[in-house]
Amino acid sequence: MIIGQSIPFNLSDPEVLVALLMVAALPLGLYFLIRWLIFKQKKILEVTLDKDRLYLPRTLFLTVKNAGTEPVDIEQPLLVFSHYFIRRKLKLKGSEGHLYYPLFLDPGMSHELSIDMNSFFQYDPSLKKYSRITVHISDVKGGITASKSISVLKSLFR
Repeated sequence: MIIGQSIPFNLSDPEVLVALLMVAALPLGLYFLIRWLIFKQKKILEVTLDKDRLYLPRTLFLTVKNAGTEPVDIEQPLLVFSHYFIRRKLKLKGSEGHLYYPLFLDPGMSHELSIDMNSFFQYDPSLKKYSRITVHISDVKGGITASKSISVLKSLFR
């Protein structure tokens, strides 16, 4: 704008003032929205999956910890056996006849589950050929997901 040139709109008009106020308030609103999204309370699940032997484990140990600041309802874990492009998905209901899921975890609490692999191998002996086991854990609402995988057979890559 050149010095001494007049403004092309009338500042005493209420519609112009509302438009200028909206233009000024929009970046401020976006700033507070982004700040709220970054710093809002989060639900975080930490999953560890361990095995008792290096290859062809007999028992897997699954530990789920609620590391967030809000309580979480956990659905049944999904156990995925995979070998190249073939996948077998099985839902875990509990162990030793006890049904654990859906499971409510308060902040800071953890849940441990030992998974006997012999029962799966008796159900389907072809599962011994699968080289990878992955556990997927999700919230009842489907908002939070966590997974962990381990290798159970020797392979060229892992």
